[in-house]
Amino acid sequence: MAQLPQDGIVTAADYYERLCEQYAENEVLVSVHTKERYTYAQLDSYANRVAQWALAQDVQPGETVALMMENCPMFIATWLGLSKIAAKIACINTNLSGANLTHALTVASCDRAIVSTAYKARIQADADASTVSLRSLWWAAGSGLRDDDLAISCDSCIDLAIAVSSSARPDRSIRASVLSTDALFYMYTSGTTGRSKAAVFSHYRFIGAGVTWAQKMQLSSADNYYCALPLYHGNGGVVAVSAAMRAGATLVLREKFSVRGFLPDIRKHGCTATIYIGELWRYLHNSPRKPDDAQNCLRVAAGNGLRGDIWEAVVERFGVERIVEHYGQTEMPSAHPMINTHGVAGSCGFIPPVVRGECGTEKLIRWDVEAECVIRNGSGFAVECAEDEMGEAVVQLDTETYSGYSSKESTDKVVYRDLFEKGDCWYHSGDLLKVNSEGYFFFVDRIGDTFRWKGENVATTEVAEALCEVPAVLEANVYGVQMASTEGKAGMGAILLSDGQQFEAAAVYRQCASLPAYARPVFLRLRDGESLKTSTFKFVKHAYQKQGFDPRTVGGDKLLWRCDRSKTFLPLDNAAYAAIQRGEVRF
Repeated sequence: MAQLPQDGIVTAADYYERLCEQYAENEVLVSVHTKERYTYAQLDSYANRVAQWALAQDVQPGETVALMMENCPMFIATWLGLSKIAAKIACINTNLSGANLTHALTVASCDRAIVSTAYKARIQADADASTVSLRSLWWAAGSGLRDDDLAISCDSCIDLAIAVSSSARPDRSIRASVLSTDALFYMYTSGTTGRSKAAVFSHYRFIGAGVTWAQKMQLSSADNYYCALPLYHGNGGVVAVSAAMRAGATLVLREKFSVRGFLPDIRKHGCTATIYIGELWRYLHNSPRKPDDAQNCLRVAAGNGLRGDIWEAVVERFGVERIVEHYGQTEMPSAHPMINTHGVAGSCGFIPPVVRGECGTEKLIRWDVEAECVIRNGSGFAVECAEDEMGEAVVQLDTETYSGYSSKESTDKVVYRDLFEKGDCWYHSGDLLKVNSEGYFFFVDRIGDTFRWKGENVATTEVAEALCEVPAVLEANVYGVQMASTEGKAGMGAILLSDGQQFEAAAVYRQCASLPAYARPVFLRLRDGESLKTSTFKFVKHAYQKQGFDPRTVGGDKLLWRCDRSKTFLPLDNAAYAAIQRGEVRF
């Protein structure tokens, strides 16, 4: 693996150019879709042409250029080229349109935009709303144009202009004023409860991610690293990209994750490493088993969200030798990463108890789920959690370097002040975790997803995992709903059924009996189609919470209620709904 000296490496462009000196002839990118292949030297040449083209368009240092493009080599070449001339890149979610697209462009103060022609029709339909503040809107072929195939270029695309630009590296003096703590990217939060925020992702964090993950994954230049996660988010666009570069490895890009295509891609391209989010493993786990599932060369997988209920089954079935699970957020400050490399099922990270707190990065504090606030002692300060006690993860901040989001107002909302002593400053993660006596952390739930019922805190992830143990249940989205004349919220699960599996309400009831009595769902909603999700497969819950368990508000979905007397779930019609709301049914 390359040894990167500190001298001269300040930006992501410096980082790549130094790596290119050692790995010039290694392949850095392979596209599953377009069949494109680039060596480190060829990608550098491509990025230089992007930079020279952008200079000719008068793109200035410090400007923010929005990049909205599918997973393809041009995505990486474009941001790398722009970083060489000190531009910042706003990585736009390709699912956005209309007001949400306008918001994304506005919140990051985008000056210009480069958009794949794959999204041209959508953006033109929203042109008045989404391009009003842009000085320039350029179209790029994205995955539709090979670097050496200009025949399919069109006059409205920038591809030909880039291809005929000089491949000489721009003078480094153009980016000489850029600090490592300055923004390389704006990456957006998932927006599960509202419009997304633009998180500042610095050059330092991009470089640090490569150093950390290449080491934790034990990558080398012989590895082929499979990435089907979107490049506009941190796992795909940073953890995979930077670590592969750091090791001199090859990044194998797929435009979009496919259960059917996963193992064929891994085998065809000889992929030894991959990046994941937990939902992808659950989709694979729920797919029909084949006797040769473990016959592949996949050695290591890194990511977050692989739950304990399927961890060991995934490792056994797909033959993965090493799981590197981590906890973190795009907007979390650069600090000691929380990583589990020991294979402890369900753990999102490990920090030895003897050093916990020394880094200031991993305190868990008591949280009032019902009031949705920090529990403070008589002196007004937060109280640290005991072992195995659920609490919010907080990270101590250096206010001189922490930038958080593009908006100061948004940044201030994720900052706790005077948490343990007067004048201190901590990052407010919004996540509830537990830590055991050995130092292993476990993700419990997102604040706002956890709810109180019967005086107890219900973790939606725990209930969802239990529901997914039923063979007929493909996925479960669990949330709390308000009932008349009751305190707290009753548990409800919107579930999607597996094809070809017979749904038995009594079987679900029996499975839920494994949960504490207060955690057992009161209502079920059998989805007529997949649940609403973000582009990173996180459930969007607020719409379902608003609709509740009223048969008049849930469209064509079938509703059920838990009948403890019959030990099953029964159909919930208008009459049953009215009786429950009148308090005639007790849970």
